[in-house]
Parts: sequence; structure tokens; C-alpha cells
Amino acid sequence: MKTRLLTLTAILLPMVASADVVEIGGIYYNLIPKAKEAKVTKNPNKYTGNVDIPTTVAYEGADYSVTSIDEYAFNECSELTSVTIPNSVTSLGSYAFSGCSGLTSISIPNSLTSISTSAFSGCTGLTSITLPNSLTGIDGYSFSGCTGLTSVTIPDNVTMIAYNAFSGCTGLTSISLGDGLQYIGEYAFQNCYNLTSITIPKSLTGIGHYAFKGCGGLKMVNITDLAAWCGISFSWEADKFYQRDYTSNPLFLAKHLFLNGVEITELEIPDGVTEIGDIAFINCTSLTSVSFPHTDEMWIGSSAFYQCTGLTSVKISDLSTWLNMRFDDVSSNPLYYAHKLYLNGNEVKHLIIPSGETTIRGFVFNGCTSLTSVTIPYSVKSIEKFAFYQCSGLTSLNLTDGLQSIGDRAFYECSSLTSLTLPNSVTSIEPFAFYGCSNLASVTFPNGFYKIENSVFQGCGLTSVTIPNSVVTIGNNAFFDCSKLTTATIGSSVKTVENLAFGSCPELTDVYCLPEKVPTATYWAFQDSYIEYATLHVPANSLEDYQANDPWKRFKNIVTLDGSTPVDPGTPETPKCATPTIRYQNGQLSYSCETEDVEFVTQITDPDITYHYGATVPLLATYSVTVWATKSGYDHSDPAMATLCWIEVDPKTEGIEDGIAQVPVRPVMIQVQDGVVNITGAEENQQISIFSTDGKCLGQGISRNGSASISTSLRRGNCAIVRIGDTAVKVIIQ
Repeated sequence: MKTRLLTLTAILLPMVASADVVEIGGIYYNLIPKAKEAKVTKNPNKYTGNVDIPTTVAYEGADYSVTSIDEYAFNECSELTSVTIPNSVTSLGSYAFSGCSGLTSISIPNSLTSISTSAFSGCTGLTSITLPNSLTGIDGYSFSGCTGLTSVTIPDNVTMIAYNAFSGCTGLTSISLGDGLQYIGEYAFQNCYNLTSITIPKSLTGIGHYAFKGCGGLKMVNITDLAAWCGISFSWEADKFYQRDYTSNPLFLAKHLFLNGVEITELEIPDGVTEIGDIAFINCTSLTSVSFPHTDEMWIGSSAFYQCTGLTSVKISDLSTWLNMRFDDVSSNPLYYAHKLYLNGNEVKHLIIPSGETTIRGFVFNGCTSLTSVTIPYSVKSIEKFAFYQCSGLTSLNLTDGLQSIGDRAFYECSSLTSLTLPNSVTSIEPFAFYGCSNLASVTFPNGFYKIENSVFQGCGLTSVTIPNSVVTIGNNAFFDCSKLTTATIGSSVKTVENLAFGSCPELTDVYCLPEKVPTATYWAFQDSYIEYATLHVPANSLEDYQANDPWKRFKNIVTLDGSTPVDPGTPETPKCATPTIRYQNGQLSYSCETEDVEFVTQITDPDITYHYGATVPLLATYSVTVWATKSGYDHSDPAMATLCWIEVDPKTEGIEDGIAQVPVRPVMIQVQDGVVNITGAEENQQISIFSTDGKCLGQGISRNGSASISTSLRRGNCAIVRIGDTAVKVIIQ
């Protein structure tokens, strides 16, 4: 039977547990005499069975209104089976019913406006619950771990479902979100893996990190308003470890988007939409086309169409409108997956930018592989980053005077482009602009060009290149991996040739270096280009200077520009310094060399520091160390190389306030020679594995006394992944 309040005389009342806590009819109350209010509080012997909380209680001749249930009042009452809460109760404390595993039924009154933190967490016996229309919020962990819940209806007045509110509700198969809901918090439905569908109301404006993480059963996201869906703010860039998780958007898991019950395959962005938020249509693989309205300007957020691999077309009605679009990154633009752009039903193959346009914005044609030719009018001053990224079908590019700048990766991997003439008006080409244009055989540079940026023509099909006399600097990797390059002419004003500028150009036979003063160049400027078999042509009055300086003196033949070679046949062969040995100990690098009295020259680089776009830049504690020995009267030694990394141990956090936790690390050095990987500094008995970049295991070993040597079949120049415990480090075989 339910326990109901009886009117008792003062003589029959039990003893008061404390000054304000009394037990009346089996229920304990905290009485507030001035307010004549009673709060249901803990039963020292725990509540069991069915509990019917009354609206009022009488004590010592006074009536008290039951207005709230204290924190932990019914906490861990595992034998409690049902509870009736009266309409007089307006407040429900945190953890009020948490851990009541036997609770199968509870009546929540319309007087409640919110459900407090963890109020029903761990109530595994609850199979259904009716939430009153009076609710405006559901606090964190309110129903977390209620594994018996199969369905939940959120009332229309609820504006927020807080963090972890229904996390771990593994029995939940459906949920109805009210029309007033505005925000779903972090982890709100985490690991509700039996949830198969969800309907998003048009009132929703934001969803927190990982809200649907682990909801692998989702197959359908239904929306009621497409324009509202475009405006939802999804939290997907986590702060910790710079990781990204896309499960704030349930579509990432469901892959199928429905509008009022009808699946969207041909997406038409509604008129009036000026913004499509980050990851709005992520992984919606059922999409086949996207149509954009005529609008003055539209912004499309990061990864808005990421992994929409079913797309085959993007449809527009006005080219100028399309040119005014603002894309946040590559996969903001559905064209990256669709590859084909249609203007009023006609596929765009020969693109002519309208006269009067001044800018071709970033990412606007990225991935449009059907483009074969592009004509840029005089009015265009800049082509922004990634504008024609991976337009692999582009064979003809007509750039006219007036163009001033070409952005980062603007024509990246336009592999069908065969020739390029840069107008004299161009003063700036950003890094990687023509990277990977594998069939680009010739380039004509502008006369006023002063720097060739990093990796601008890396991986191109150039057979010869002439650097104009206006250029002062040739950047890192500028012509790296131009495997067909046979001849290079370096203009008379060049002062600096940076690292690997002409690296991995194995067909290089002749370099014409015009500067009278020998340009400063790194030892690796021509790395793996076999200059020991090539000829360097230099001004006659600078011949001796080139013969005395690296890397120029390593050319097989050094001749004057007119072809003469004044070499004394009686000149003895210059001795060469021995290759040094690298060690790391007590926070310092140290070197030794069999050649006495040498000086050591060190270059330390961080391969993780590169050009990067976004609000965060991930940096790994991994450094490439290169050292060579030098001595007067000797040739420089061959370089010794090592990779130095730090493997993190659990961070120290105890006792640290308003500071940065100290992360203990173990230094590990990796050296590779002739295919043998040597590791020093690892933990004793540490498992070490070597993998190729395609994931094939090439060798394994166990560290002994902190060291291990593992032979592989890799050749010089190959990359390998060295896995030390949970840490993976990329190295190059030397």
C-alpha cells in the first residue's frame, strides 16, 4: 500500500531527529517554520516500496506545504519502486533519486520547471517517464545511465537539454524533441546506441561537443525546416589535444537527411539563406546534387559537405553569385566531391570569368575536374587560396595583365596543365600554388618577380626553368621533386637558395648560376639531385668562389659560362671529414668525429611546423637533427641525421592551481642508416614496430637496455613509421 499522511496528535508523533528534521508517516522532512515549508530529505534507513509524498504535513499544530525534495533525498534507495510527487513541489534537488535501480514508476508534477543534475541518473528500472509541460530545462546527467528507458518526449517549453542528460541510455530507441528546444548540450545522448532516428525542431540553434557520440544505430535525421537546419551551430572542434569529433551532428552517423519525412537527395538551399554552418551536411552520402539560390553573398562553414561522396553535380543560376560565395575550407564546397558545375543546366567546362570581377575567392572551383580551360580578365587582381585546387582536367590557363597575386594552393595538382605564362603584373605567388602540376613542362616568369616561395612548383613536370634576374630568393622545396628537370638557370640577383630548392631532381644535368657573388645555399639545396654527375656554369671571375663553397663545389664539373674549365691537374684531392656520430644525454645533443679538431654544424627542424589554416595548430615534440663536420682544408663530411622525439608520461596535475601541468617525457632518438633503424632511450622491454606508410609491418623488436636495432627492406629516400609504445614517429630512410 502507498504510505499516506494521517492526522496525528502530538503524542503519537515520532521523536524529532534534529532541530528541524522530523519523520511523519514514514517520510523525513526538513521543516522551515518561518516559511511553513517542508522539504523531503533523507531517510537514515532508506526508503522502500511505494512512496506517496503529500501536499502538506502537520507538525505541532502547524501545517507545512511540501515544496521541494532535497539533494540525495532518495539516493541509492535500490528497493524504492514508485514515487508520487505532488504539485506543491517546485524544486527537485541534485541526485534526488540517483541510483534508485528498483524505481519503475514516478509521477513528476506540473509545478516543476527544471530537473536538477543527476536527479534520476542510474535509475535502470525506469522504462518510461512523463515530463510535465512546465519544464523549461533538463540539467546535466538528469537521466544518464537509465538503461531501461525506451522512449522520451521532451515538452515544448524545454529550451535546453544539458550535458550528459541522457548519456548511456542504451535502451532508448526514439526521442521526440519539443518545438521550443534551443540547445542540446555536450554528450547529451552519448552511447544511446539503440537510437535509430531523431527529429530536429526548427527552434534548435546549437548542439554541443559529442552530443551523439556512440550512437551508431542512427539511420535517420528528420528536420522540419531546411533553412533552420542550415543555421545550427555544431560544436565539433574539441579543445583537448586539438582533436575533432563530428558527432555533435547526428547526420555524421545517420548519413540520411529527411525533410518532413521525405529523404533529401537533391538538395536545394532555400532563398534567403546567407549562411550554412560548419559540418551542416557532413557525411550525408545520399546527396546527389546541391542547388544554390541567387544571392548577393553566402558563407559556407568548415566541412559543411565533408564526405558527401555521393554528390555528382552542383547547380547555380548566376556565375557572379557563385564567385561571391565564401567557403571556409575545401570540403565547405560541395564541388569538391561533385566535380561538375552546372550553370543554368549547362556543364561549365570552358570558364570565362566576367569582366569587372576583381577577386576569385578561395575554394570557389576546388575539385571541379570537368574544367578544361579558364580565362581570367584584366579586372581580376587576385586569385585566392585553393581557388582551382585539384582541377585535374584543366589544360589551358589564360592569365592577363592586371593580376597581382596567386594564393596558396590556388592551382594545386592541376595535373593536366602543360604550360604557364605569368603576367608581368604578378608580384606574389604564395607557397604550393602550382604544387603537383605533374604535366606542367614550362613556366614563363614575370620580370618583376622577386621571390619564388616554398614548394611553389614542387612535383611539377618542368624540363627546364629560367629564374628571372629580379628574383632574390628561391624558397624551400621550390622545385623539389621536379623529376624531369634537366636544366636550371639561376638569375643574376639571386642571393639565397633555400633548403631542398632543387632537391630530388635526379635528371638535372646543367645549372647556370649567373650571380657574380656566390648565393648562400644550404648543404641540401640540391639533395638527391646527383649534382656529383652534373655541370655547374658560373661567371668566369667567380669560378674559384663557387669551387670553394657548398653545395656548389660538389658539382662534378664547374665551368665558366663560356664553357672553359681552368683546372690544375696537379691539384691534390682534398681530404674529407668523417661522418659524425650523434648522441643525446641530459638534455643536450653531443657529437663526435674520427677526424680531429673539426667544427660541427647543426640544423634542427620541426617537421610539424608548416603552413596551416585554422584557429589551432597542432605541434608535436618531434625534431629532425642533421649535423656535419667541417675543418679548414677538408671537404665537409657527409651529414649524419637523427629524429629526436619525446614520449609523454601521465601529466602531473596534483597541487597545480592556475598553472600548466608538468608533463614528464622520455627522450628517444631514432637513427636510420642503410635500412637499419636504431632506437635509443626507449623504456626497457618496450615493443617497437616499423611500418611502411601504407600500413605494412616491416620489422619488430624489443628494447634492451633502452636500445633496439631493427633491419628493414626500405631503401634510401623511403618514409617509414616507427611506433614506440603508443607513439608513432615518421622518419626518412637515409
